[in-house]
Amino acid sequence: MVNSLVSTPGPEEVAARLRAAAASAPKGSVALLPGLTDEELDSWEAPVPEEIRILLRRTSGLRITSGVREKHFGPAHPVNSAPEDPNHLCSGDPGTFRVVHVDDGTGDTYYVDVDPATGAWGRVFSFHVEVISEVVAPSLLHWLEDLSDYVSRASSETAKGYFTSFREAFNAWFFGDFSEAGPGYPHQDPAVLARQREPVDVDPLDVPTARALPDPDLAAVARHLPDKALLADLRDVPAPAWIPFEDHPDWYPPAARYRRFHGSDFLAAIPWPE
Repeated sequence: MVNSLVSTPGPEEVAARLRAAAASAPKGSVALLPGLTDEELDSWEAPVPEEIRILLRRTSGLRITSGVREKHFGPAHPVNSAPEDPNHLCSGDPGTFRVVHVDDGTGDTYYVDVDPATGAWGRVFSFHVEVISEVVAPSLLHWLEDLSDYVSRASSETAKGYFTSFREAFNAWFFGDFSEAGPGYPHQDPAVLARQREPVDVDPLDVPTARALPDPDLAAVARHLPDKALLADLRDVPAPAWIPFEDHPDWYPPAARYRRFHGSDFLAAIPWPE
């Protein structure tokens, strides 16, 4: 599993970086979300491991308050309390995920995988309304660490006049698109180039094909899925990775529900509505 090969930042470090990032932002642009009590965390459908509790007792994430719409980043996102919301329904079965961000502008939903049997929190994924998924980060802690970096860089670059607003600068870093940067922007800076790195493409398999392959883990997962589902093998795939389910010749519906298996090693798209 690729995640195990990546050094994970500590929860205290991530909390401190989020706090510093919020403090660095222009006044009224970013709010540090308050921490949560163990009672609140115990009420979640998804189990919360101690490592994540250490972080969430300190802060539950960030809220970008500049711009037309506020943006919430963190596992206490309001969509988690709206089980009939399509962003919630499509993320998986109850107790197998936490939504961490919904971007109304792009139609992307971000969530962290949760193993309901072990309580382990895995990779952060996103999915688009067009039935395209992405492996965004190896873990929630990595994703929030990246988020704090984007906020800090956006604050600095706004102060330098490279962007007309903090929201514009933040969006450039969050989405990896620096086309709106002003004159003199350091487009060849290693961090900027790294942020624009293209995701790895992963071609999904149809379930009947996956069942027939001489791969016991893949075949076992496929046996739990309907014939019309698609399955992506992510065992040796680092983030970022792109899974264009809709491009598969056998895919037909307008939307999908997603399921993960074996600690985020496999991602399935199941036709929805069936």
